[in-house]
Amino acid sequence: MESKMSSFTQSYVHNPLPLRFAGDTISDNLDQSVEMFPDKEAFVFPAVGVRITFRNFKQQVDIMASKFLQLAVEIGDCVGIWAGTCLEWLISFYAAAKVGARVAQFQVGFTSQIMERLLNVTKCKILVNSKGDHPSVDLYEIISELESCEVGTPHVQTRFPSFQTVIEMDEDGKQGSLSFQQILTTGYVSEKELQARQHQVCSDNILSLYFTSGSTGFPKCVVHTHHTQINSQRASNTREKCSKARELLASSDLAHIGAIRAILFPGLFGTTSIFLPPKYSIENTMRMLQDECITRTRLRPNVLFDVINHPHFNEYNLQSLETVFTGGYLVPESIMKLAESALGCHVVDDYGSTEMIDGLFSEVYGVSSEEMLKYPNCMYPTPGNEIKVVDAGGNIVTVNTIGELWVRSPFLFLYYLDDKEATNKVKTSDGWFKSGDLVSMNEDGWCKIVGRLNDMIIREGINIYPSEIEMAIALHPKVSQVQVVAIPDEKVHQRVCICIITKNSQVCTEEEILKFCHGRIHAAHIPDHVIFVKEFPKTFSNKLDRRQLAKVAEEKLFSKK
Repeated sequence: MESKMSSFTQSYVHNPLPLRFAGDTISDNLDQSVEMFPDKEAFVFPAVGVRITFRNFKQQVDIMASKFLQLAVEIGDCVGIWAGTCLEWLISFYAAAKVGARVAQFQVGFTSQIMERLLNVTKCKILVNSKGDHPSVDLYEIISELESCEVGTPHVQTRFPSFQTVIEMDEDGKQGSLSFQQILTTGYVSEKELQARQHQVCSDNILSLYFTSGSTGFPKCVVHTHHTQINSQRASNTREKCSKARELLASSDLAHIGAIRAILFPGLFGTTSIFLPPKYSIENTMRMLQDECITRTRLRPNVLFDVINHPHFNEYNLQSLETVFTGGYLVPESIMKLAESALGCHVVDDYGSTEMIDGLFSEVYGVSSEEMLKYPNCMYPTPGNEIKVVDAGGNIVTVNTIGELWVRSPFLFLYYLDDKEATNKVKTSDGWFKSGDLVSMNEDGWCKIVGRLNDMIIREGINIYPSEIEMAIALHPKVSQVQVVAIPDEKVHQRVCICIITKNSQVCTEEEILKFCHGRIHAAHIPDHVIFVKEFPKTFSNKLDRRQLAKVAEEKLFSKK
């Protein structure tokens, strides 16, 4: 590894891949796992009593894929999935991948306005829908012509010219839709046609259309192929290392990039993925970690906080845990250390994005424990990634200088669908992706995430990074979670406001927090305001909504005046 060979003076590092790429597809990998582990559990949904083996899962995938062929789904056509975490979602995903369709992974939190736009942007032909997972948004009102059309025939309409059919997961699907369960019960496998189609699908075919927050309020559609998704996961994992793993998906919608391991690992490595019910419950999470003997899981920072602070934590046996991944926003070093001590396993602050795929940086892949101890709260790029830290002009900065992270990688997204302007803003002609994240790199190539470029606060001409303040305030004994936002100000441009959720709703004052800051934060960075809230607002993808939090803070401060 480069960090062991020489010290860097410029903020650039390339961690080469130790393996060759494979030109296979999602379906090719599933076939291998079925052959190796036919009677092993592939996917488990304990809350609803569903446990399915690799053999049985493939049988259901093939039935649904055959139905897609009957509905004239061609390679490159779009099959959308609009549902929560369930087995039907996974069957639909693998079936669409098998016939070469692009899978539009719609999030259950999308509004009618967003869905109406995205159905057209993606040119969605078939939509696998679970109306019970988005009860406030009625698909049949968005596509009002649906009930009057013959099932499986293109709709004669101007608003959705590509749209053809709804496959409804719920039993009480409306007229004009096909029944998911009826397809599985009465359908059949067209083996010859299915094999022929699978052989036509290649690794460079588009697989997933993910959706990420857009500055206009509409999500951007992020395009990934079989190649980018398969090899991003294979770069840091092997079938030998992972085949015995039992992975729990605890806090991500299946449509979100954070679920990629739970979706792909069974096919890629023969692991077992276990899923929590959609409605969050800390008790359900901890009970399932224990009862299912989970070895790896991904917990959002707020869920991680809930686990280690649970009043009955010591009553649960979590000794099977080997690795806990977290991320989504910066986690203070103090919380990471507390979590490792409480859980007795390695807790990984796993950095990535929808465009770069989860896990661009990690603390565990290809580095020694000595190096991790040497650089706490820092991360090294995972194999296959090339990174540099640049100034506002795109020039590489010297080490230990804060700048924007740029990434060049075979795992990068292709483009934003139907948005060339947005693509050109973040991808250069020579393949670099401008992440919008602020980092600093040390002499050995280890990087520390400082925050988002857009989150940097400028007060009286001084650059203030929220993470510096958040890391310090997280050490306060009454603080459970903390975020720092900017408040507009005519005199100094922006004011610094700390937003806090206290532990167990303890009473805490602004004076206590500001006093705690002195000596722990640069004197020129001391915050102006402190507010206390019960929860932080989230986006439709369940991420922290920092812009909305800033509005909440501004309203609270204005009401005090």
